[in-house]
Amino acid sequence: MNKHIELKNIVSLLLLILASTATLIAQSDPNILRYGSCDHGGKGWYTWTGSGSIKVESDPVGLHSGKGVKIIAEGNPIKGSASMPFSYRGEVTVSGYALTTTDTPTKISLQCFDSNSETIAWIDLAFLKTPGENTRFSKTVLIPENASKTNLAVNLSSTGYVRVDDLKITPTDLPDEPSSIEVPTVDEVTINRIKSVETDRPLIALTFDDGPNDLSPQYLDLFAQENIKATFFWKGRNVEKRPELAKRIVREGHEVGNHSYSHPRFNQISHAEAYRQVIDTQEIIEETTGVTPTLFRAPYILYTPKLMEILQSTGLQPIDCSVGVSDWHSDTTVQLIIERATSDKTQPGTIILMHDWSTKSLDALPAIIEILRDRGYQFVTVSELIAARK
Repeated sequence: MNKHIELKNIVSLLLLILASTATLIAQSDPNILRYGSCDHGGKGWYTWTGSGSIKVESDPVGLHSGKGVKIIAEGNPIKGSASMPFSYRGEVTVSGYALTTTDTPTKISLQCFDSNSETIAWIDLAFLKTPGENTRFSKTVLIPENASKTNLAVNLSSTGYVRVDDLKITPTDLPDEPSSIEVPTVDEVTINRIKSVETDRPLIALTFDDGPNDLSPQYLDLFAQENIKATFFWKGRNVEKRPELAKRIVREGHEVGNHSYSHPRFNQISHAEAYRQVIDTQEIIEETTGVTPTLFRAPYILYTPKLMEILQSTGLQPIDCSVGVSDWHSDTTVQLIIERATSDKTQPGTIILMHDWSTKSLDALPAIIEILRDRGYQFVTVSELIAARK
């Protein structure tokens, strides 16, 4: 009888370990972090816990616009946070509505990281001190220019929940938006996002978001050495800051795509602002390099129905990815980038997403190139990959 009880306890312990491991994998899965595909990453949020448990779920009622989330903390003691990553630099205004039911004050803040995932700044936005009080916060702050990623973090230290709604992060240097701007419409959206291409040829596209960046020349030197052409998705504001670098990238035969002007979440801005994000970046790239992009990748791979209308009306093909290395995440190592880029998911027609501000991806690329070439793969631009479709 005692042996039976001991065996039952061992089985229970193993099941508990497996469940905990599954939760950890789910919370660190790059697709969950980037796309918000489960409760742990609802609407792009993800969680960290030192003790207790924290989960994120949609809050359809909301505090203002009904576009919110509910962050639920359970256990005793509680120590953790729910965070939403973004990659603005410069001056931005962060605003939203929040309500807490926790006994201890809840702090909303920004944590800025450099390209080595080291914290370089903490910026406090709001303290929620009164349980049940709907609080609107709005603060203009300066994100360091060397910040490769910033987390908007809701920090919790007691049981309860925090509701956050109508969260907006808006650069203050966006081009002025005429009130009379007309956003084009289409009768029916017929274009689709391309995550990969079905092809019988051993072709792979390396793609890089958020450029041009100060680290981009080192990527270009590597690609010249390896005779590789890549596809770069640019932010309009970065092209304005580094026009000569943009010209070099085009001159060396790489493909360039539109990645918006300032990297907003398209579900948090107006239709008119979304249109300006797209067309202003098109104009900036054309005027700087003489090249008209035909590809668009949405920040955070976040496509809205209205954005799809805009892309169809402007002749831009939306591009997704089939393999993301999550080089923006603080826990990602060079070895992990190599493993993700060369896993079984990498097949003919794969589109790999990286960032050319990442020192980790730069360090990982020589091994990635060698491994995939040993398997017989060739590296092409996204447009060349599409042209090889069966």
